[in-house]
Amino acid sequence: MNPPLDNKHVLVTAAGQGIGRASAIAFARAGATVIATDINTEALATLDGQGGITTRRLDVLDDAAVKAVVAETGPFDVLFNCAGVVHGGTIMDMADKDLDFAIDLNVRAMIRTIRAVLPAMLERGEGSIGMEIKLDSSGSILTMNDMKVLYFSDAINISGTGEALLSHTLISQSDHAITASLNRIRIVENTILAREVGININRGTAYIGRNQIAHIRTAGILAGRDGEIRAVDNDIDPDDSGCQALQWGGIDPAQRVCTPWYKGSQFDVPGDANEQYLFDQFWPRMGASAEAEPKGKLGYAPLNGQPSNTP
Repeated sequence: MNPPLDNKHVLVTAAGQGIGRASAIAFARAGATVIATDINTEALATLDGQGGITTRRLDVLDDAAVKAVVAETGPFDVLFNCAGVVHGGTIMDMADKDLDFAIDLNVRAMIRTIRAVLPAMLERGEGSIGMEIKLDSSGSILTMNDMKVLYFSDAINISGTGEALLSHTLISQSDHAITASLNRIRIVENTILAREVGININRGTAYIGRNQIAHIRTAGILAGRDGEIRAVDNDIDPDDSGCQALQWGGIDPAQRVCTPWYKGSQFDVPGDANEQYLFDQFWPRMGASAEAEPKGKLGYAPLNGQPSNTP
């Protein structure tokens, strides 16, 4: 079996001692090739001779030096930002120069290294999953809101047999924003910036409302063979360069228009829900003892038998 980080290239800052040094060694033992950097060359020299590790002096406060090291030794698969400082004493003991130094090293240096390394990662189209969640019980109910999920190839993957609500979340700089294979999921009032697919329902029923989806090339909302979508009041803005490659399910190409909105048979927009904000009153969890509704009305029972005023 290959090591878990075989063929991965890693940049570690502040690798001369402590957590940085231990992390550089751990990355190398896991199969990665490591560029270990530090401003302290004497401490950095203790890594000389370690298999898989190459050392370089680097002052992360120097923007030109950061760019030079990344240009000469990159591209990287992993960036481990370890350089940082904790001021000794209380806030009352901290002089302005101490505060300036802490902000420079703990904040600006982190941004500086990310800004140098990230473009090559995005260009290669490689990435990882931001959040991967599996609900093992059909009675599971998961609520997620007010999150930011940034710079992951697959931002959020949810699967299993339960029910989930995702709301008021920003997903940006991803290829596939939300992928769900769940009994029921409600995706409400999110902002999604994805390069390929905004929302992909592989299995189960999805209630999708008031989302802003932009920059996508393949599909804003997409359903698999075992997926069902009920969507209302979503704003989808495509990347025009991808219009010729959009996936539209079973619609004849002659009937397609240049907007990545899936219009397959899986769509079912409740006619009396178009102007509603209280989504649970129209798209609640299915009740085991729900009585059949008259034709033309939604056959869904409210959560716990009572409508909820929260999406």
